[in-house]
Amino acid sequence: MKAKLARFYGWSPDQIDSLDVQSANLYWQCIDQLEAGEVILSFTIHDYPNLTQDKREALFKRFEKRMNPVRKSEGKKLTNKELMQILSRR
Repeated sequence: MKAKLARFYGWSPDQIDSLDVQSANLYWQCIDQLEAGEVILSFTIHDYPNLTQDKREALFKRFEKRMNPVRKSEGKKLTNKELMQILSRR
């Protein structure tokens, strides 16, 4: 977990150790969403024009679900503002 947090966010081991468990877990959970957004961007730029329409839609839906998680209690997607508020709590 520490290695991926360090690589993804560019943090030192001391910075990671200074996080409380709740914050570290929250940052860890957000990596999947952020990576999904990066993958969509990469496909859009490089591969997306070469895919069939069906494959484009299936691929986009798969990564969109990862990028925009649903709150189980409310059944709605997190907005960027809500995600920022969650991440800023430390």
